[in-house]
Amino acid sequence: MARNNERGLELTFHKPSKRWRKRIGGKDHWFGFGKGVSDRKSYKAALERYRAFQEEQAQRRASLTLDLDELIDREDGPWNERAVQAIDAVQGDPDAAAKLAAFFQRGVTPAPSRNSSRNSLAAIETLVTDFLAVQKQRRDTTERHPERLGKKQRLSPKAHRFIKDTMTQFKDWCIDTARVKTLDDPQRTERLVLHYREHLTKLLADEDIAPSTLNNRLKYLPAFFRWAWENRRIVEQPRTLRQACQKLTVAPSAKPLTVRQVRRIWEAADGRLRAHISLALNAGLYDLELSDICGKHLSKRDGASYLAKHRRKTGVPYKIKLWPLTVELIAKHRDSRGADELLFRTKKGHPLAHFVGDNKSSSLAQAFKKAAVAAAVDHASWSMLRDTVATDIEKIARRIGDRGITSQLLAHADDRTARFYVDQSPIELETSKLDAALDELAEHYDLDGRHRAEQRKKKAAKYGLDKEPVKKQRKKR
Repeated sequence: MARNNERGLELTFHKPSKRWRKRIGGKDHWFGFGKGVSDRKSYKAALERYRAFQEEQAQRRASLTLDLDELIDREDGPWNERAVQAIDAVQGDPDAAAKLAAFFQRGVTPAPSRNSSRNSLAAIETLVTDFLAVQKQRRDTTERHPERLGKKQRLSPKAHRFIKDTMTQFKDWCIDTARVKTLDDPQRTERLVLHYREHLTKLLADEDIAPSTLNNRLKYLPAFFRWAWENRRIVEQPRTLRQACQKLTVAPSAKPLTVRQVRRIWEAADGRLRAHISLALNAGLYDLELSDICGKHLSKRDGASYLAKHRRKTGVPYKIKLWPLTVELIAKHRDSRGADELLFRTKKGHPLAHFVGDNKSSSLAQAFKKAAVAAAVDHASWSMLRDTVATDIEKIARRIGDRGITSQLLAHADDRTARFYVDQSPIELETSKLDAALDELAEHYDLDGRHRAEQRKKKAAKYGLDKEPVKKQRKKR
């Protein structure tokens, strides 16, 4: 029984994580969440899971005993009297028996009579399926009860899809290409990991994938093998894992558009898309962030209009001064006037960008792509608008000597920014320097051509080109 368990319960309640646990063989096993030691309902549910775990361990112990007996009876095994005594000594410990059986199996190829590679605990397909099930549980807990997980333990839907895709690719390559179905042999697993790295390197050399793609496909392999080892599904982690998963240096992927390209896309866009483009350039917004804006996020201060909210991705507050053109287009094309209603929706009533299951649907990205094709701007995407704003605002920030305005505009999750803005309402933020930079940015893009028209008038007045030419009368002879 665990220490400090004064109630005589079989399980111990772990207060920091609010979970029921049982320490077995020096390792903690977890059996569900609860509100406290007095939460009898959660304790009963956890106790049922613990009983099921005990039955599974008993079945596993019996299966391993049969497996070891079968190995002893094999005539082609390199057995001696000492090995047989070692196997007899671990008959009651399933984990030790599994390690010992896997050790002796390196020199033997047991017949797959009862335990096929698909049903084996170390089968790749089973391991990946169970690992993804754990990640799905993390994602669900993050969505329903985020307070139960630490910041590093939380898993967003996007990260979950990424893990699912990369691990499925690894599993398919192992089974279909490498013809390896189990990870029960540590040495073979080490060679497998290196071969997978060589396979990705060949794709990189053939320009089928980018360096960032290679890094991404190897990113979660260490977590996968660590999980399998901690849950005693494999004998040991591959010693070549660090070598195989070493990252490549990747150049920054930001691809800003030029002012000329932005204006060409603006000319090809309709009025509604222009409202979206103007808002995205004004505030540096991705499609999901723009689609979340409601009427309550718009406000006025000192005669100026502002967009003030917390960023969807980082939770950092930001306050953006809106250009007169942006305000005019929003008032003309917004779909609702309610404070808690979204500013823009699709014709079917959906947000402009949202997730359908694990896939993102973005009418903004589609409309922008059509306008870019019509304007003959190749490879333009909605995310490039934020890259463009980030590049241009950084130039202004460097010139005035205050690069903090870039973080203010983009709402990055920087520690210094987080400490500075802690417990502040977005509309109360001090953004005078950012406001001046945004006014300069509006003149830089000049989407509606007003600034260029004023400049032409000033130039004409300076050189007297605005006056009508005086016609000279010919003298009569």
